[in-house]
Amino acid sequence: MQLNLSREQIEFLPIHDAELHNLSIIQTVAGNYILLLDVEITDDSYDPGYPIPKKNGLTRIIFKNCWGIMNDLKCHCVDRDTIQGIDMIKDSNLISEMESKGIKPPIPVYHYRISLNSGSQIDVVLEEIILEG
Repeated sequence: MQLNLSREQIEFLPIHDAELHNLSIIQTVAGNYILLLDVEITDDSYDPGYPIPKKNGLTRIIFKNCWGIMNDLKCHCVDRDTIQGIDMIKDSNLISEMESKGIKPPIPVYHYRISLNSGSQIDVVLEEIILEG
């Protein structure tokens, strides 16, 4: 099952403290980049009123058609890293920098910052976010 999210819905996604099982960046045959996060929603953050697809206990967050992925990963965790939040950056210096270099996506793009409990951050500029289970 897939669920397309609006740019506002991602900020209200009940994934605080979701355990990160996989982080992958892939390139499609067409040359587009996709950021994949496979997470396990903990009982503490599960909201029965928010339909989150799951498969084998995991939810895949798909950041599709990425125009930029910047990361600052801290690789010193003693346990699984957990998601602390996914926030939309409204006045994005990354988007401004792209535009100043003449990079103009054909449709609106959005900048999100994924914060992990280890202090890691992933900034992604993209077109679409999908949940898959």
